Parts: sequence; structure tokens; C-alpha cells
Amino acid sequence: MHLVAVDLTTGSMAFCVSKEKSIPAVCNIFDSIMHLQKALRSLREKSWKNNLLFVSPSIRRPTLAVKLIAEIGDIRRLHSAKALIAWAGIDPPPYESGQFIGSKRKITKRGSSTLRKVGYEVMRVLKSHPAPKDDAVYNYILKKESEGKSKKHAKIAGLNKFLRIYYARVMAVYQ
Repeated sequence: MHLVAVDLTTGSMAFCVSKEKSIPAVCNIFDSIMHLQKALRSLREKSWKNNLLFVSPSIRRPTLAVKLIAEIGDIRRLHSAKALIAWAGIDPPPYESGQFIGSKRKITKRGSSTLRKVGYEVMRVLKSHPAPKDDAVYNYILKKESEGKSKKHAKIAGLNKFLRIYYARVMAVYQ
């Protein structure tokens, strides 16, 4: 029987009961986890110092910023901000037939559903807090709501604007 309890949030190992040969293996895994946590903390501190993690006042929670960055991955693989928006699946699909061009379209939902969910969560958190100073995304969401869009549609439009800003700022760092 192998019993191991590890608390990853505090980094403590509660107990380790096993056969003699498996205890060192479990302890090695625990050491690896602790090393990765230390590396992530170091990366987070460097990112905060370089202001890369919070590229916008829209992201208010560090966990959302990390989820967003992790889901997007290496931004250099995308050729434009439109490609990022298409990959998130929040771009409108073409709706044409002959001379008819439709104007009321839904999002395509192609691409990463996780990125869409995290992005929507970022917009939800942005709207649930008081207005930040000079936040283009927040002001854009308010503008869309004043134009008569529903709150959900305004947040998706805000996410679209946020991803364009995010792409531009991160690509500026790489150039």
C-alpha cells in the first residue's frame, strides 16, 4: 500500500507511508514539485518587475493573468492580432449569400474554448470592480453597453479589444 499526502499550496508533505524502495521516489517527486514552484515564483517576480504579466489594468487577478498567458502560449507563432482572435474563437463568421450580407452574427467558437472562458472571466472581473483609470477595454465595454448591446455581447467585444491590445504590447517586447 502506498499512501502519500502532499499539500501543493503550502509545499508541505503530510505523511509518506510506503515500502522502503518507493519512499525515495516519492520524495524525489516532491523535490521536483518544490523546484518547479520556486521557478514559477521567480518567473512571476521577474514578470511583475518587467510589467509583462499585467499588460493591462484589465487583469486584476494574478491567477487569471497566468491562465491567460499559459493558454495563449508563444504569441510569436501567430501572424497577427486577427489570428489570435480567430484562435480564441470570438471572431464573427462570414454570413453572405449572393447580394445578401448579414449583420447579426454570433462568434465562431472555433479554437480554444479555455481561452474564451478565461477571457470572459477577465472581462467579468473587470466589470465587477470600480472603473480603473484610463482603461481602454473598460471604456469600450461601457460604450458598447450604451449602444444597446447586451452585457454578454459587450464583454465579448471588450475581450476582442483586449486581445488586440495584448498582442500589440507583447509583440512590441519581442521586437
